[in-house]
Amino acid sequence: MTKLLLLTGQRRNEVAHAERKEFNLAGNDQEWVVPSTRAKNKKEHYVPLAGFAIEVINGIPRVSKDGEVKTDAKERELSGLLLTTNGQTPVSGFSKGKAAIDKEMLKVARKEAQERGGEVEDVSLDPWTLHDLRRTAASGMARLGHPVHVVEAALNHQSGTIRGVAKTYNRHTYAEEKRAALTEWTYLVKRIVEVSKEAS
Repeated sequence: MTKLLLLTGQRRNEVAHAERKEFNLAGNDQEWVVPSTRAKNKKEHYVPLAGFAIEVINGIPRVSKDGEVKTDAKERELSGLLLTTNGQTPVSGFSKGKAAIDKEMLKVARKEAQERGGEVEDVSLDPWTLHDLRRTAASGMARLGHPVHVVEAALNHQSGTIRGVAKTYNRHTYAEEKRAALTEWTYLVKRIVEVSKEAS
């Protein structure tokens, strides 16, 4: 879930409650359609998916309706939820999951400090929230040179830089621009991960 929050920039509950039927992973225009019933602004939202995000989605195990991880079950026996531990309800327990991530991050940071000859006990993490991953994605796409209105379209954010008459008449969905922004962002994250792995 955390990987998808970072790679797509979507809201926590939109990701946590995602259903497999919302994803089109075939062809050249892979996307995730967040239905209006689950989008915060009540507008259906098309999220273009790039390679790394698709890898993450494809790597999520299928869970049966009785909570068992399955590789050979028939479709009717499987949960329709993308992220579930029991097959019946979406993932939850976000604070517990984040605490586990914090623990691992601190372990990595202390190891790096030790390798640099620093004081391991002085290492601490700055406070952060899962929502910061959305901010990171937005900031990353902007830093890569994508205009604010495209980033906001990618995030399905409606406060918007386009106002007044322009907002009334501009009905462009920015589909290709959103795809370019999210694709470039996804590749950047993947490069950072690969460099980190090489360094360790």
